[in-house]
Amino acid sequence: MATVRMSQRLTSEIRNAAKKKFATVHPTIDHIYIDDWFKENIYNKIDKYKDMTNELFGSDVFNYDRMSSLDTVYIYSTYTDEEGDERKVNQQCEFEQGQFEVPYQLANGYSSMSLYLPTENSVVQKIIKTQNHNRAVNRKKDAYLDKIDEALSEFTTLNQALKAWPALKDLVEDEYIQKVHKKVPRAQKQKEQRELIESQEQELNEVLLTANLLEN
Repeated sequence: MATVRMSQRLTSEIRNAAKKKFATVHPTIDHIYIDDWFKENIYNKIDKYKDMTNELFGSDVFNYDRMSSLDTVYIYSTYTDEEGDERKVNQQCEFEQGQFEVPYQLANGYSSMSLYLPTENSVVQKIIKTQNHNRAVNRKKDAYLDKIDEALSEFTTLNQALKAWPALKDLVEDEYIQKVHKKVPRAQKQKEQRELIESQEQELNEVLLTANLLEN
């Protein structure tokens, strides 16, 4: 077998592979759908809003002929978490282009709208629940990756690590596995072992030589 050093590059690749595996098992929630809520609570009431403002200010004050196609709504709010700390909600929610058209004045002048909602609003509660879920997943992920790092630090070669932890092969690229299983002549293996020591030999010998001089 060829010796594969547990290099910084290899450990980094293993860590990234572990991160992807973890995300498959414990995914975070990246998109919050509010289409139905927005349609019922905002979009379906826009005509009433237009009628009310025209009645109050006159139809010549606001020009509702110009419309904007929304693709994003920003939800803002605040809440107090379980530890008593105040947290902010700043959530971007996206729509399919052309799904909702609103007056230009309500769309920040472009294709987005900002909504400032109370904590008890159902959308805000949905966002808070999602944020809590994602934070819990990220804490669990960090703990998992710390254990990966701790395990890998026990080995100087991939060969040793695979022997102690066979399932590690699922986190290692095939090129490394193939190299591990590649048959190497004895002379070649001795050369590789020598090269492995050479990278640290000066530092190792420095202490030994100094100690010998002092002892003599």
